Amino acid sequence: INFFLKNPINIPVHRIKIKQTMHQKKELIVFFNEFMNTNAKTFDELIEQLIEKHSNSLIIIEDINYLFLKKVNGFDALKSYLELISKTGKYIYWINSCKLYAWQFLNKSIRIESYYRNVLKMSKIDENQINKIIINRHRVSGYNILFEEGEMVSSQNKFNKLNELEKQEYLRKAFFKELNKFSDSNISIALLYWLRSTKKVENNTIYIGKLSGFDFSFLNNLEKQSIHTLHAMIIHENIGIEEHAALFNHSLEQSRLDLIILEDRGIIIKNSEGLYHINQLLFRQVVNLLKNLNIIH
Repeated sequence: INFFLKNPINIPVHRIKIKQTMHQKKELIVFFNEFMNTNAKTFDELIEQLIEKHSNSLIIIEDINYLFLKKVNGFDALKSYLELISKTGKYIYWINSCKLYAWQFLNKSIRIESYYRNVLKMSKIDENQINKIIINRHRVSGYNILFEEGEMVSSQNKFNKLNELEKQEYLRKAFFKELNKFSDSNISIALLYWLRSTKKVENNTIYIGKLSGFDFSFLNNLEKQSIHTLHAMIIHENIGIEEHAALFNHSLEQSRLDLIILEDRGIIIKNSEGLYHINQLLFRQVVNLLKNLNIIH
């Protein structure tokens, strides 16, 4: 979307990012009233006012995965939204984004793809692209980079025969090989890995060391409820205690305890708005766990 918006666009553009779950039609109406200068009281009024005020405009709604809850009667807002873009599509240009696993789930449950003329699925970023993005971002800092030798590398005769430049190239390739293995084409996780690998800054030089000590075997011992909670977070991205209780038909107290268990283990993190999401450093491993259990594909 950012790349697309760099091109000249000769019509009004409205861009909104949804940040919190809403699954009822009335919440959708309030959302549009707030962001699109409408004052609709009913769904039909909302459609009329959008056509009246925003014909020949481009409206970008990001993260429509927040428009539903994976439960009975949890799709009202999303279904209403899809009806809205269908009825206004002749007058308004719509662009939406949705998280991958939410999109896969919605395609199976309500065939969401059939509501769109064009669907662009993001392909994996190859390793060389990720390496270039990280190095280019670093160059802006103006600092030099020095990759530190690990104990295993220092003990290798082949490595010790290299000159300093060759050693740095060897260490750079080894570092990015580990980074790409860990991040699996996720640029956010790759950047986090890079930042966590910084050991010290000294004499205008940033020292990069190998991140070690990762042991994700504890994920295999999670209880069923914890696994289902992580699956919900993969689909919904952020969920609060009330959403968790609604998803699993739990009391608020039980949901609070379920989330605290995962938070105490460092698997999920609570943000400033009281919503929980999967720890980025564990995201890929959680996805692999759910794939191995045939929960996602």
